[in-house]
Amino acid sequence: MPGILSGSAVLALPERIRTKEGIMATRSAKWEEGKAVKQSGAPYTADPYRAGSQESADWLAGYTFDEQEQNVDRPTPGEG
Repeated sequence: MPGILSGSAVLALPERIRTKEGIMATRSAKWEEGKAVKQSGAPYTADPYRAGSQESADWLAGYTFDEQEQNVDRPTPGEG
């Protein structure tokens, strides 16, 4: 993971996730954790973080990494 030097410490920068549509989000430890939990077969309710928190959002983004994005701003075929 790339980093930057800050004083005497190297700070890790989040890794960007590339998709067909472009750069989706940043990859964090919580994202990786959510991805690993899904790959282990556990349900999304295994999210250990407080609902509504950034940690929970990051975890859920990792959990749903392989799912198609739900786009609600366009009608589905056959709708007006």
